Amino acid sequence: MSIFEYNEEVEMRKIRDSEYKSGKEDGIACGEAETIISLIRKKSQKGLDINEIADILELDVCYVKKALALLSENPDKTDMQVAELIIGQV
Repeated sequence: MSIFEYNEEVEMRKIRDSEYKSGKEDGIACGEAETIISLIRKKSQKGLDINEIADILELDVCYVKKALALLSENPDKTDMQVAELIIGQV
């Protein structure tokens, strides 16, 4: 008999818990990105430029530039869909 006992049920539970936690973290990240995209869209519609938006939202200018490009290229997409595009590029 081995000094390590393998319990498949316990191991499967550990894997499920880990995957759940990872999925939950991804969901939070996507939700946060959606909020940021929404704010970028609103600031842009008010006529603010990239640098002003980045400064107000305390974001990297490159991120704001990428977000505005995706919003411009995909005007029919929701903020969530644009956020998913950005997350997919990272």
